[in-house]
Amino acid sequence: MEGDGGMFNSHPNRELIVHVTDVYFRAIRMFESLNLSEYAEEWRELLSLIIRGHDFGKYTSYFQRYLNNRESWDREKNHAFLGALFSSYVAEQCRKKQHPEPLFSEYAPLFVYYCILKHHGDFSDFLQAIPIQWKYRCFEVQIKDREIVQKQLADIKRQLLAVQDDLNRYAPEFASLLASFVNN
Repeated sequence: MEGDGGMFNSHPNRELIVHVTDVYFRAIRMFESLNLSEYAEEWRELLSLIIRGHDFGKYTSYFQRYLNNRESWDREKNHAFLGALFSSYVAEQCRKKQHPEPLFSEYAPLFVYYCILKHHGDFSDFLQAIPIQWKYRCFEVQIKDREIVQKQLADIKRQLLAVQDDLNRYAPEFASLLASFVNN
């Protein structure tokens, strides 16, 4: 179920692709003003992954109906957790395996997960944001969230081609990994 006019929205009357693209260019401009010399390209790649994946959960029909009909809020409409899971999966698939800095090799998926999970909230308690069991390169989601994520993934599966088409417009590596993510 796409938003009004056959598109996915991030906010009322605003296409998701327009929002993500706007956030991306503003964040990259801010990042470039920092004039980082050490690992600048790696930081830019992580920032790009975080921005392009931060609102992935808004592709669910649960969130789209909430926007279009102003339905009351419930957990199925939460977009941050699904976006954090999918984006950390993308980071795992795309990360630099042999990098001297662990943040860009081993910890990139965890860093991406945390930033997206907390992108509307409090960044203060890192340990509370991590699922109860963190397995090597694999999430074991808490029971209360597992059912919701399963419903959200089934919803994304039902509209897989439409979501992939939209993602291809601004995040082709996300689009190419979506089918394997929802089928795992």
